[in-house]
Amino acid sequence: MAVFNNSLSHEVAAIGEDHVSGATALALRAAEVLSSFITIARDWPLRRQREGLFTLCAQLFQAQPNMAAIINLCSAAMEAGQRNFRQPGEWADEVGKVVENFHRQLLRSNSAIAELTLPKLSRTPNSLRVLTHSASSSVEEALLLAHRQGLKLSVVCTETRPMLEGRDMAERLAGAGLDVTLIVDAGIALAVQESDVCLVGADAIGLGGVVNKLGTWSMALAARETGVPIYVLCSTLKFWPAAAGKGPRLERYDLHDAREVYDGLAPLRVHNRYFEYTPLDWFTAFLTDAGEMRRTDVTKYLRQMPYFDAGLFPASGENNHERHH
Repeated sequence: MAVFNNSLSHEVAAIGEDHVSGATALALRAAEVLSSFITIARDWPLRRQREGLFTLCAQLFQAQPNMAAIINLCSAAMEAGQRNFRQPGEWADEVGKVVENFHRQLLRSNSAIAELTLPKLSRTPNSLRVLTHSASSSVEEALLLAHRQGLKLSVVCTETRPMLEGRDMAERLAGAGLDVTLIVDAGIALAVQESDVCLVGADAIGLGGVVNKLGTWSMALAARETGVPIYVLCSTLKFWPAAAGKGPRLERYDLHDAREVYDGLAPLRVHNRYFEYTPLDWFTAFLTDAGEMRRTDVTKYLRQMPYFDAGLFPASGENNHERHH
């Protein structure tokens, strides 16, 4: 028996096929899918409601297994759904409230992070050269706010192959009136040396490090070696609970279509990976909706995060990225 209609199945599939949108946008879409399911399942028997929610959350995880926000959303919804209810309508109201609150908090996060970032971008009356990598809604909103506040910025964006989402963000920023330079990914280390500050988003932050687009490791290493401050702009909803492991299993889930990189006829072996881990202590600070954090603050927060273990998400492996510390 199908637990939800074809439109929801298609939306879950579309979320899984979206390799351009940032983690926040994907999590917001996942919340909208859950809200639609709750409406559909409002009058179902309680057992079927819970089974349907479990199935849908499993599909959302499989669609984007590296996105901590989706795991936190599903974990919170399933925990709420397991409480004692007398009527199916009570289940729908309670789970719906959790999903709505998550959606609202995620939307508010970027505004709070943007405000927190402003002082980092106003250290000099002269034009500040800001380097960013990939596409992050948190970084984009911070840069747009700084521009509206009259700060002088010169923004450098990487193209971010193979899906070029960095180029897309560069176009949006330039369209909003910012001074933007687009560079190839291979030039990221040199660009760090020529920048005053670096800003990146994150798809997940766990005890194992910051999960973000390939190239973040090189950017953070160059920043550390040259003394350029580098900040991670990220909602705490993207934090990976320590109870769920050290972070996403990139070795298992981060393999993508080789044709995005090479579609020729030569017998080449193509490794098309999107994400990588970067050690927490390589970053100057983490600018979040809960305030500015240092590495020790982040690890403490991760260990205190609630997590409902329904056996839905495979435990993250003891990832070998720790060797970089």
